[in-house]
Amino acid sequence: MDKSVKNFVNKYGAKLEESPYRIRKIKDIEIPQESILDPMLSFETEQMAAIHLPQSKLQALIEHDNWLHKLYTDTYQGHALEYIIKRHEKESLIRNQNHAVRSAYEKYLSLLSLVESHYENYC
Repeated sequence: MDKSVKNFVNKYGAKLEESPYRIRKIKDIEIPQESILDPMLSFETEQMAAIHLPQSKLQALIEHDNWLHKLYTDTYQGHALEYIIKRHEKESLIRNQNHAVRSAYEKYLSLLSLVESHYENYC
């Protein structure tokens, strides 16, 4: 269990278990514009996890998600915020599926925390 998962478990009083379920997703494919043939779809399978949360914590997560959705759809900066959130989700997925990327990212965060105090008055 990595540090962020441990933090989630502690923060929300969650219990994580391996789920007996898996999800099948269509792999991303590129289709040339000039192609008129339907590509053969290929799938990937991902193990699911079961997360048990106290109802109050689940409600807090749902409210937070709704707040984020409202924030980026109701403001004039909605498209920028939506892009930032989707980009973060994509980067998180990449880090979690690629050990080398995750390791490099964790080193980056360590270096950042070492010098961060020198920039406290910046913003």
